[in-house]
Amino acid sequence: MAIPYYLVDNALTENPNDFRGVLGLKGVKTELDIVVRILKNNVGISEAEILAVLKQEQSAIKEFLEDGYKVDAGLFAIKPTMKGVFDSAKEIFTDEKHALRFRIAPRKALKAILKNISLVKVVNGGVRPVITVFEDMISKTNDDTITPGKTAKLFGDKLKFDVEDVEQGIFFIKDKYKDNSNRKHKKGIISW
Repeated sequence: MAIPYYLVDNALTENPNDFRGVLGLKGVKTELDIVVRILKNNVGISEAEILAVLKQEQSAIKEFLEDGYKVDAGLFAIKPTMKGVFDSAKEIFTDEKHALRFRIAPRKALKAILKNISLVKVVNGGVRPVITVFEDMISKTNDDTITPGKTAKLFGDKLKFDVEDVEQGIFFIKDKYKDNSNRKHKKGIISW
């Protein structure tokens, strides 16, 4: 099946006539979706066993990275890298001037998948904003927690709105649930 894409103004260049492509991805698959897909192949092991192996793999990767190793996980390689300039040979790493980041690179097996993906251009007729990530700055979680009265960041597409129009903006709507265990998040609508 082809992945749809559409073109939007390329705000990253000074050329007012160029565009960038945006993929119309179907959503996000989670670790549980991976387990369900594995079980679909009837491999003879339980969901709990698969989850345990995946958790152990993640734990091993984290430990190797913390110990200073580059990790080749088959589909991708990941390694810690440094960002920033050192003005002299005596200068040491500081959080204010330098940053520790991860560089993730696809391996051959992952790159080969690109040959199997086809694209189809669609007209971006939608005018609705799309929220892809809600980042709570206090709890440092994505798409999970909302800390009342504190700062959050939204990432997505078409998030501009007219501040003069009271019908436009971000609105939190209290739903029928009273405790946090029943909160819902659907397609850019967060109900509480």
